[in-house]
Amino acid sequence: MAGIADVGFLEWYPRTGTIVLPPAAHTPTCDARDAASPQHLDAWLARLHPEDREAVRTGFTQFATDCAAPPEIHYRQRSENGDYLWFAAYLEPIRDDRGRLDRVLIVHQDVTRRKESEERALHLVQHDPLTGLPGRSLLEPMAAQMLAGAGRSGRRLAVLFVDLDRFKAINDTYGHAAGDEVLRQTAQRLCASFRADDLVARLGGDEFVIVLANIRDEDDAATAAGTAVAALARPYPVAEQELTCLPSIGISLYPDDATTVDALIKCADQAMYHAKHVTPGQFQFAAVALERQTRAVTALKASLREAVSQNGFRLLYQPALDLRSGAVIGVEALLRWPQADGSEIAPLVFLPIAESIGLIHDLGAWVLREVLRQHRAWLAEGLPPIAVTVNVSARQFRHQSFLQRITDALRDGGVAPALVSLAVGEATLLQDTTVSRRLLDKLHALGVRVALDDFGLGPSCLGEIEDLPLDALEINRTLVQGLDGGVRAPAIVETIVRLGHALQIKVTAIGIETEAELGAVRDLGCDRAQGFYLGKPMTGDALADWYRRRPSTPGSNPCPPLESPS
Repeated sequence: MAGIADVGFLEWYPRTGTIVLPPAAHTPTCDARDAASPQHLDAWLARLHPEDREAVRTGFTQFATDCAAPPEIHYRQRSENGDYLWFAAYLEPIRDDRGRLDRVLIVHQDVTRRKESEERALHLVQHDPLTGLPGRSLLEPMAAQMLAGAGRSGRRLAVLFVDLDRFKAINDTYGHAAGDEVLRQTAQRLCASFRADDLVARLGGDEFVIVLANIRDEDDAATAAGTAVAALARPYPVAEQELTCLPSIGISLYPDDATTVDALIKCADQAMYHAKHVTPGQFQFAAVALERQTRAVTALKASLREAVSQNGFRLLYQPALDLRSGAVIGVEALLRWPQADGSEIAPLVFLPIAESIGLIHDLGAWVLREVLRQHRAWLAEGLPPIAVTVNVSARQFRHQSFLQRITDALRDGGVAPALVSLAVGEATLLQDTTVSRRLLDKLHALGVRVALDDFGLGPSCLGEIEDLPLDALEINRTLVQGLDGGVRAPAIVETIVRLGHALQIKVTAIGIETEAELGAVRDLGCDRAQGFYLGKPMTGDALADWYRRRPSTPGSNPCPPLESPS
């Protein structure tokens, strides 16, 4: 039976410490050394893995005291060839005629294969299957252990939060297989950039966390982060293409910024977002980022209020052209905030702050008034009526006074409503399609046109879009940029064009920067195009000059590249 079950037996005499092998218990599982002359427990324990010896001795001794056996005692024993095998031992008391413990029967079984299977299963659960890095479930206990060690020794520790800029665009343009390859190469580069005792883990998506052990100061953390930035900034060779995906890294320090793993990761995450918006492709420290962000936001709020009250903004106009005739069919009004030193603050920076403090409505009203004023100026200079597109934020669109503000501006502006188009984001319109449909109907009743902005990469439901009374679709610039070398982007753009034509609405390709992109969108059936290759954003006066200089010879190349005034 022992042979069939592949188990072995040993007998241990607690009073003498002797271990012997019963004569009738020789099985394939038994070690030849166990079958030799009796040996002391210490000699037998010496053949176990050093990490297991004391635990086994304690288990045996405790059993000899109260005969309360643990379910199993697991240990690693060195085989004759020097390898360690896993065994599971079960203990059974053997008593003498007086009922006292005489010896202990040790039934042991080789469970190496079971242990290996368990370890493989645990590895799959705790590690990211794509990159092989520790996952979130393993990151926390490993980082906690490193944190505890740093606390006991008085050392410092750093947490780096890494995010890949524009990774979603790679997935959407080149496919998930390309995105997966970028993530695998990212993991390899990160592992090569850090020391063996540092922890590199993947949280999910394009987010990675590195825990730096035993650093002296923030300079060590900055040096490590700089090494990672340099490694990840190199192009990724994927499917015979060179893809670029710059990293933004946030850094938190223990014990300066936080004293728990979760808090350190959160601080590093916030610093990463600050880096992404302020210094893309670089790193930021949590303390510095928070201090700078607080000061910058406070200053921006004050400056925004002053700029709104004193008309401190300006508008630039970028032309959109008909792809068949080359005619200018409209312009998009682009908001700019110039500074005293000649620089500009990007809309991505100040518009969210304007929304948070309620200035977006006054700012939007100023934009519409200025657009209508400029339109009247163009007409006075002899230009034909040019349709103008104005971007509308989600908070503006949902505000109860939005429709009234549009109505008042059109009444006072003296411009035909049909020459005003409002560009509204996909997420804004689909947030509540019933409310959106009702509001779009009222805008159409005023004569105002509505374009669906940045279409193609959001969570659209085509059935919902079909129900919305739209006048135009504007294709997201990321898809346009992917037309040169991507596989999926052309198919997506062609689908959008067919959808627009099926709904009898015009489709505009945004962000045309090369002749190849222009040719691609024209071949895919787009109706209109807009971008630097066709015309840069210009002031109202510069646009008027640009328009007058445009070639208008019948039969000339539609949409030639046109130089914009400096």
